[in-house]
Amino acid sequence: MKVLSTVCSVLLLGTSLFSGSSFAMGGAAAEEDAKPHTSHARKLFTIQGYDRAADEARILSTYALDCADLEVRIVESVMSQVMGGAPEPDPSDDEAPLNSLLSDWGKLRTYSHGVYCLPEAVAEVVRTRDSSQPSPLRVCIVQEIISDCDVEAIEKERGPMVSAALSILSACPRVEDLTLKLLTVNSRGVQALQGTGRLSLLTRLAITHGNMDDEAVAMLLSTPLSALEDLTLSHNKKITGAGFSGMSLPALKVLDLWDNNVDNAGFQTIAQSHSPLLHTLSLGGNKVDGEGIRTAHWGDRTIKMLILDCNPIRDDGACILADPTYFPALEVLSLGFSGISVKGLLALGTRSSTKLIDVRGCIPDDIRQNVQRSTRNLFFGGLRSHNDSGRVRTLAEIAANYPQVEF
Repeated sequence: MKVLSTVCSVLLLGTSLFSGSSFAMGGAAAEEDAKPHTSHARKLFTIQGYDRAADEARILSTYALDCADLEVRIVESVMSQVMGGAPEPDPSDDEAPLNSLLSDWGKLRTYSHGVYCLPEAVAEVVRTRDSSQPSPLRVCIVQEIISDCDVEAIEKERGPMVSAALSILSACPRVEDLTLKLLTVNSRGVQALQGTGRLSLLTRLAITHGNMDDEAVAMLLSTPLSALEDLTLSHNKKITGAGFSGMSLPALKVLDLWDNNVDNAGFQTIAQSHSPLLHTLSLGGNKVDGEGIRTAHWGDRTIKMLILDCNPIRDDGACILADPTYFPALEVLSLGFSGISVKGLLALGTRSSTKLIDVRGCIPDDIRQNVQRSTRNLFFGGLRSHNDSGRVRTLAEIAANYPQVEF
């Protein structure tokens, strides 16, 4: 991941992990929880090694689906390597296994992984489970393969990993909240998402570190998402905002595009989309500047929280945002590490209608106190990010960390 700056890298990285029981598959055996088979609020299902579909089905059916929150982790090595050069096998040699190995020397060898057994396993679970049994409301799927392998080549041979992983939604008919992290969600990945038949039920969807581009975003937003209230597409890098053209998400309240490549044109495209209930917009770590803010037409929508950390806002953008006719309902404005100097900060301090303006990292410590004395609503650091652990925090959560501000 290309880092915006040494300081911004701390803001851009966030990992939301569930805690709870663990169900890990590896080799020929399954590691099972010794506790009684009672229902849990959160559970973890780990897919690793060279598992069999029958084993995965047994663990899924017995343990992992009887919960409200389910996290699926795809871990361990998927070996993909070119074996070194070797002499040609001798046809007259009786050592057939050795000859077979030698004949493959120098060829790409891709070894199986349990995630590709998951569709068969889930199909068996769906066949045997009673529809009245509990199933997860929130599902998080994380790819945690850390071996030095060519995942792109593996997916080219075996198909998109996300397609196999998403098969688990067949056993989750009540899912409302879906998170996909570190899984490639290009156009083929979006097609796999659409094929689950679950998108219309979601109130929250998060696709992070998914290598999404504008084409994939446009394809995703062509799907009926009438119930979606919270959309996170952070840490994808290829998203410029063009894919939001014509977006119609009537229930959308929170849009998080932290750490992408959204420019002024993309900011304008998002502003023109149909999302009348949108109140929180996170665009930290993008390429929006003062001109983009000035020219974007947001109409009468009541944006209450705007996050623009690590954008080239500078003083000209700060002076534009100081005008309360821009985003008139704004309660929280975050502009940390955005190149604003004393001039811009003093202008922002006159925006009394906004209760909190976070300007961490904008000016040196030796002049911070002088600026802060002349402003009421500027805050310069020492508090947690508005994009906390990869999730935009609510106004109530922020208020708890800023007791001197009444929301």
